[in-house]
Amino acid sequence: MRSLLTSLVALASGHAALAAFTSLTAKETFARMTPGWNLGNTLDALPTEGSWMAPVQNVTFSQVYADGFRSVRIPITFNDHFISDAPNYTVDPAWLSRINYVVDAALSTGLFVVVNVDADKALVESEIKPVRGNFSVPILMGEYSTSAPGIAIEKASAWAWFDTVTRTALKYEIVPQWWDNGGEYFDRVTGKWRDITTRNIVMAIAAGKINSYPYSGNGTVWLKSGVSTIQPIYMQYNGNQLKGIYTPSGTQLSSGKDYTVVNSPLPGFVLTPSYINSLGATSKLGELGRVIVKLSAGADLEIDIRRYTRPTVPSGTINVSGTSGDYLFNHTPNGAKLATVKALGPNGEYLKDDWTQWLGPLQAGRINWNGDYSLSDDQTQLIIRASLLSAIKSFGKPVTLTWEFWPRTDASNTATTVVTVT
Repeated sequence: MRSLLTSLVALASGHAALAAFTSLTAKETFARMTPGWNLGNTLDALPTEGSWMAPVQNVTFSQVYADGFRSVRIPITFNDHFISDAPNYTVDPAWLSRINYVVDAALSTGLFVVVNVDADKALVESEIKPVRGNFSVPILMGEYSTSAPGIAIEKASAWAWFDTVTRTALKYEIVPQWWDNGGEYFDRVTGKWRDITTRNIVMAIAAGKINSYPYSGNGTVWLKSGVSTIQPIYMQYNGNQLKGIYTPSGTQLSSGKDYTVVNSPLPGFVLTPSYINSLGATSKLGELGRVIVKLSAGADLEIDIRRYTRPTVPSGTINVSGTSGDYLFNHTPNGAKLATVKALGPNGEYLKDDWTQWLGPLQAGRINWNGDYSLSDDQTQLIIRASLLSAIKSFGKPVTLTWEFWPRTDASNTATTVVTVT
């Protein structure tokens, strides 16, 4: 593999006039770079930009700057952009021009820009690692993220993770740059956030605020069809107070009429049956609406309200011939959302990753989102990846896939598929 021995890093002053640079110390520069955003899966895509996500548009930089971010990390690769071999390894001038254009576009918005070689960085590990232990120099954390909240990760758990990691980074004067692959957080086509709460949490921390957030498992109000009980949303207030609950359009809900405050066994609130009924027919499944929770300080929290019943998948055994491609089949989620998948043999043996037995009942035997299974963009099809089909074929016995859906507190909220591969 062709690699560059030195990462390319450009720190610019963030002024619209590209030729004008302001003299700053490293400490001053890093202080102005927080919070940061990471343009993932774009100029670092293999073989070229557009192979993983849509090519970057200039307006994206203006949008993230307007949202409060002050620096952007732009990972790049040269792997498929050489036009000559040894000894010169000449890089295609058109590719260098494209990099220059994108960097200038970002700088023109006021962002600080960090450009670095990402996919080609293995050989510089030994040069960078010794610096990491020297806490007397400014440090930039170029990538941190989770999978999308509300999809592969439960929302409240993801919010708590972002709060903890971002706050810890700033505590030690590290610039955190949020890695975003373009498909999970900031929608580069619409210019809107898929999960605005995560963005709110990061911005509140950058402003020195303390965030509140729900306890894990409380990022959504889950309503089971045919069950009248409404589960409370339990909150970790962290010293803040609940100021009010609002609709997305800004209408304030009435305490006592639309929701009530609870204090036991944990503090929080619960929406009333009359408010839930105002959102639509009791037969409606899926998202009924959202509420915005406002606190005395910190981020606003967007909580979705969903009604569900047990998802349905085709009955019987799926017999697959060959492992050359993914296998897709229809399912009806009935308002629930896919959380994870357990893969076991006929006698309860693990198909793979038997070390997960030590992770507890919620993770034991579970396989990997995207690597082993996935969900179609329109959420109508479950996908068994070719790599998982190969593992099942090597296993040599039928494998039961248990598709587990949110909320996972409902043990009946699952569907099973038996798969054989020849």
